Amino acid sequence: MVLCTAQVAPSSIKDDNVNDVCQNGLLSKISSGSTERQSNGMLKESEVNRIVTLLVNQKMIPSAPVDVSQTDEYVAKLDEFINTVKMEYMFYDARYRYSLGKLLAAIRQAYMTPTEDTTRIINVYLVYTQTLNRKVNDLTQLMNAITDTLLQTSDAMQASLTEFKEKLAKQREKLDKQNKIITSSEAVTKLQKEMVKYSEEKSRYTDNLLKMYSFLNIVVLGLLFYIYRASSESE
Repeated sequence: MVLCTAQVAPSSIKDDNVNDVCQNGLLSKISSGSTERQSNGMLKESEVNRIVTLLVNQKMIPSAPVDVSQTDEYVAKLDEFINTVKMEYMFYDARYRYSLGKLLAAIRQAYMTPTEDTTRIINVYLVYTQTLNRKVNDLTQLMNAITDTLLQTSDAMQASLTEFKEKLAKQREKLDKQNKIITSSEAVTKLQKEMVKYSEEKSRYTDNLLKMYSFLNIVVLGLLFYIYRASSESE
């Protein structure tokens, strides 16, 4: 395990640290048994609730004060907790985007020059991507549940937390779509088809400006580039 640091850009991630685990993070609270997960790999509600209760009991999630004089202390503790959770999310999200980028590059290379080695590389990065997608999904589920808990205990913060919850819901929807794609038994085939489609569309244009607009349209419509674009969004 390593400490979650501020170095979260995918460019700072390498193969030898892509599997690093954030020390004492939220994900360390998840039970290792498969019975805690649904058939699609998502955490069961009972497991999410167990973790949130554990965090509350361990004072990791601060309780809203009854005495107004303790408000500043509460806000400071809450800010510290949120920053810690945010750092953990960025820790895994950077690794997820790194592995996804490597997977796409490997598929592109395999399409041009298919070999046993390129197939092996694709499988390696596909596993990385699937694992990290699950971790980011888990964090999003936990953060969403924590937000609900805070909303119930702090009316003063309801507006900002509601906005945060809406952003989490949108991110959760994107991650769920990505999860269904990359865990599909036909994941590589689907990505290869989209890359072929992209290459064919791109070759039809010669003017640089038309190339740019064509590329943007294909990003919106293409499965491959939709995944990569969605995973790169910070909100």
